[in-house]
Formats: sequence, C-alpha cells, structure tokens
Amino acid sequence: MDLAERLGAHLTIMHAYELSSYYDAVAAFRDVETVPPAERVARERLEATMSAIRTTLPQASAVLCCGAPWQQILAAAVETHADLVVVGTHGRRGVSHMLLGSVAEKVLRSSPVPVLSVRGGPGP
Repeated sequence: MDLAERLGAHLTIMHAYELSSYYDAVAAFRDVETVPPAERVARERLEATMSAIRTTLPQASAVLCCGAPWQQILAAAVETHADLVVVGTHGRRGVSHMLLGSVAEKVLRSSPVPVLSVRGGPGP
C-alpha cells in the first residue's frame, strides 16, 4: 500500500483460493455443494482486506480467483497489465517448503513482470 501510495500507482489486491481434490470427491459422492462455502469465505476475507485498504487507497481494486494460487497470480498480472507483483511469503524452509512448495517461489521464477517478495511478520 505504501509503495502504491508514494508512486501514485493503482493497486489491485488479488486473492486466490484452491479447492483440493477431496472437496471434488465429496461433492461427487454426496449431494454436497462445496464451492460456495469456500468461495464465500475467500470473498469475505478479500472484502475485509479491501475495506481496510480503501481508507488509504480508495481506487484500489480486487480480484478473486479459484485455482492454483501461483498460476492465478500470474494470470491476474497479465490480465491487469501489472507493472509489479508483490507477493507475501511464509518463509518456510526444509521439509515444510519441500512438501508444501512455495507460491512465492513459483511466481518469482515464472512472472513476466518484476516481483517483490515480502516476508510476513508474526501472526495475530
């Protein structure tokens, strides 16, 4: 936000959520609708974030996507003609990084535009 405010840049906040194959299996074998609850939670989180951001940057926009986060981030960067992608990272290392992968790393390695990786601070 600070960077966008200082440079007079437009800020687009992008949130991607991914449904696991477990949800697909549950939905296939039971008459359970899994996508709307997951989408609802993702949308609520994004709206809460945007509410806080718009106090400083009223022109900021938001994009909500379902799919592999790193792929969705890159697609949104292309679609919005982004000049810079800012991506947060958890800073996982070792086995945790190997098993979970790194969205930030995949974005850094594949992005058609510059990427700024920001390590998150301690949680609430």
